[in-house]
Amino acid sequence: LRFPLVAPSPVTVVGDLVLLAPTDGRHLHAFERSDGRLRWRVSYPASSRVGTPAHFLGVTNDGRRDVAVLTGADVFAHDLRDGRLAWMGHLQDEYDEQNVVVGRGAVAAGHLLIPTSNGLVRFSVEREGSFEGRDPWPREVEPGNVLPLERVLLVSSRTAVQGFYSWGEIERDVARRREAAPDDATVLLEAGEFYRMGGAVERARLACREAIQVAARAGDEEARRAAEQGVFRTWLSESAGAVEIERPHEAREAIARALEWARSPQERVEARVRLDALLGEDPTRRIENLERLAVESVGVKALFPGEGEEVSARAMALLRLARVHEEQGNAAEAVATLQRLLREEGDAFIRSTPAREHARRRIDAILRVWGRAVYEPFEDQARALLQRASTSSDGDLLDRILEEYPNATVIPAALLRLGRTHAEGGDAVASSLVLSRLLGEYPESTEAPEAAAALAEAFGAAGLSGARRFAWAWLQAQHGEAELEHDGRRWTGSELAAARRGAPRIELPDAEVLATPLDEV
Repeated sequence: LRFPLVAPSPVTVVGDLVLLAPTDGRHLHAFERSDGRLRWRVSYPASSRVGTPAHFLGVTNDGRRDVAVLTGADVFAHDLRDGRLAWMGHLQDEYDEQNVVVGRGAVAAGHLLIPTSNGLVRFSVEREGSFEGRDPWPREVEPGNVLPLERVLLVSSRTAVQGFYSWGEIERDVARRREAAPDDATVLLEAGEFYRMGGAVERARLACREAIQVAARAGDEEARRAAEQGVFRTWLSESAGAVEIERPHEAREAIARALEWARSPQERVEARVRLDALLGEDPTRRIENLERLAVESVGVKALFPGEGEEVSARAMALLRLARVHEEQGNAAEAVATLQRLLREEGDAFIRSTPAREHARRRIDAILRVWGRAVYEPFEDQARALLQRASTSSDGDLLDRILEEYPNATVIPAALLRLGRTHAEGGDAVASSLVLSRLLGEYPESTEAPEAAAALAEAFGAAGLSGARRFAWAWLQAQHGEAELEHDGRRWTGSELAAARRGAPRIELPDAEVLATPLDEV
């Protein structure tokens, strides 16, 4: 049996013959085109190498005759007239048992191209199968069937289609097109991109630099900018290549060169994001790079390692910068960086969560370890804002405290003040939502009793009588002994609740005491 890999050999019609290599046999058949009579057939030579495929590559002329070319353990050319063996090429010179044909080869411009597990083997047709050389496959390439086109060689495996370019052909084409249009930088730009995508980074850079000069002479600003971007891309590619071969110093140097050519915020952000991944063992340089990234990335989104989607580059830079400060034992600087995140990028989303919430959680974690002293400057700022809000009708001051200082101890007082401000403005629903948040997040705060009373009145103003009764019952059950100021006199929680509800004291369940009124709202 034959062992065709990936795809069977095609039917070929040449003159008065139809050539067929069926997948369920081990012969090449030549039939008369006119009446279907078998003219000749040949067997694929047996191979001791299990898995070596047998492919019919097609018909070509070697200068003496037309031959049908087959591959198996070796390459065989049969005279098209009678099927006799004309010549053969040896794939087994080194007899490497691991080096076998792995797909269908091709006949191209007088050469045979045979894909093997170790590389692409070349034979001369005119010299009757003379071995010309073997080109190893680049890293991570999966060999398979080959298809030569005008400027690219396609290699199709079971899972991928890969393209390889001939630099010599590209350079000849560039020379022809440049001769025809010497002031057109586009030719050099296209060549540079071909080179870069193919891994010839230095060639790509030279082409882009020359394109800059050509565009400058022609006054083509758009082409000049594209050429500068091309140079930038070559340095990024060089850095990526250095990372692959584990040369981090060279990778960092290439990023530094890329930054010299970065002309837009997006380019600078892309380079600095890559640089951050290369500076893990150098916290000083990493801090410097992240600080620059935070400054240069306003309004820019980027894909960071480990993230599934693009995020605000400034938000992520500040979050990472705070983490580095924390790892270096500088808790105060970490908190200051997170406060900057709250102030500048709080509304951005990272992993479907607002950056504000990421910052709040991180500050909480830092304060649990280092104590609240590292937060004192921001506590003072929050208190000052609350003092201003107490003598102002500007609700934005209270919103600012909640958004920029979520870890401050004055948050319950700010929520209580905001709830009362909404109530005074006639917005009972907004008031009840703010006060419910206060009681849900800070049920043991000193503001909780007054918040419960204010919440009950807000529910009543909104026409939610059941929720109103529940709020009074909550005050009675949770803060019955607490003293609070209401309607110009002092009450205990139980006294005020009983007076407003007109009912005896009741016991409430422990779990989620505000669930019912919140659901009703």
